Amino acid sequence: VAVKTGGNLRHNRKRGFHMTDIDPKLAAIVDQFAIDGDVKGITAYGDGHINVTFLINTDQHRYILQKMNTDIFPDTVHLMRNIELVTAYLRSKNQETLDIVPTKDGASYIENEEVDGAWRIYKFIEGTIGPTNLVPTPTCSASPAPRSASSRTSWPASTPPS
Repeated sequence: VAVKTGGNLRHNRKRGFHMTDIDPKLAAIVDQFAIDGDVKGITAYGDGHINVTFLINTDQHRYILQKMNTDIFPDTVHLMRNIELVTAYLRSKNQETLDIVPTKDGASYIENEEVDGAWRIYKFIEGTIGPTNLVPTPTCSASPAPRSASSRTSWPASTPPS
C-alpha cells in the first residue's frame, strides 16, 4: 500500500492509502487522527470563504477535513473548546450535531508548523448539503436587512455557560 510522491511511491504502515494520487501532506495530516478505515481519497470539498475543506473517503466512512483559518480565528484553543461544548450540549439534548474526530493523542485538532496550520476532522453527516447551497449569494443590497426577533437565533435558557 503506497502514496505517490513526485513519481515515487511511499509506504504507510499505519493506514492503507490505496489511491496513488493523494496529496502526501494531506495524508500525513489525516494519519494523525483516529479515523476508521483505509483512506481511498482526499478531495477538495465545497466553496467556503473561511476554512479550506476536504472530503475524506475511506472504506468505512466519509469525513470532513478542515484547515481552520487562523487569521480569522486566531484563538484555536477557545474556538475548538466552544465547538466541543456546543456539540456536547446538543448531543445531551438528543440533537444531531457535528461529531469531532479526535487525534490519536485525544485532542480535537492539531496545530503546528509541521502541518502548516490548524486542522480538524468531523464525521461526514450523510444526506446533508452545505450552507452555500441553501442561501443564494446576494447581488446587491441598498440597505441593511431589517432586524426582528423572529430572524434571530437564541439559545435556550438551559444553555451551559462557556
